[in-house]
Amino acid sequence: MEVKSPGYQSYNGNLILDQAQDSTRTYTLKLNRQHTILSVNIANPHAGLHARLREGNGENIEMERVNNGHFYTEAAAGRIYKLELTGQNRNIELATAMASLKEGITLKSFRLPAKDSLKPEKRTAEAFFTVENRTLYFPQSDYKLPPDSENYLDSLAEWISANKDKSLSINGYTDNVGNASLNLTLSEYRVRVITRYLVNKGVDENRIKAQGLGSKFPVAPNDTEKNRRKNRRVEVQIIDLPERTY
Repeated sequence: MEVKSPGYQSYNGNLILDQAQDSTRTYTLKLNRQHTILSVNIANPHAGLHARLREGNGENIEMERVNNGHFYTEAAAGRIYKLELTGQNRNIELATAMASLKEGITLKSFRLPAKDSLKPEKRTAEAFFTVENRTLYFPQSDYKLPPDSENYLDSLAEWISANKDKSLSINGYTDNVGNASLNLTLSEYRVRVITRYLVNKGVDENRIKAQGLGSKFPVAPNDTEKNRRKNRRVEVQIIDLPERTY
């Protein structure tokens, strides 16, 4: 079943009915307010990197750092922001791009210009796109393919098909809210929808190792909604195939 409400994340899941016997049951489903998140991955990061958003002449929005190459922040949907990447002293601008945010999660990928470049080019986010390991994030109780992941998966499918010495490891996770068994199933669905997409794009299914792990191995404590969003994820990793011996 699916439950929707404007401004809130939809609920997709199953209700388990046992021994109803014509009786009326009441179920309470708590919907979480819809969040608009920009997630930025840097293909060639270095220590001391900072990321921030700016709308027109408005104040800067400093992005949260997950690690040297991954930043995210919440912002208002339906607006266009200037995304700025700066060095350790925050005064040297390394790259800029425009980011148009939709409700949900917007994923962007960048490659920084060479360090000896005096005047970095100003390019769009799409121009920085590269095939790399990636973490895809999902709304709570949802396993639909994130729309902003399609460009990445299309490029990944083409690259993997051309590089026969590589394969993929795809692991799905959830936060710890709700029944552990249902969370395991949800993580498996998240993995399956990404695997099916890649196979439909021509990737040999035998070159994909996929598994759902439920709420195991969180990357952040499940103590706040902000942290739980980090755990509702699928990690896509490119791995080397073992060399064949004849």
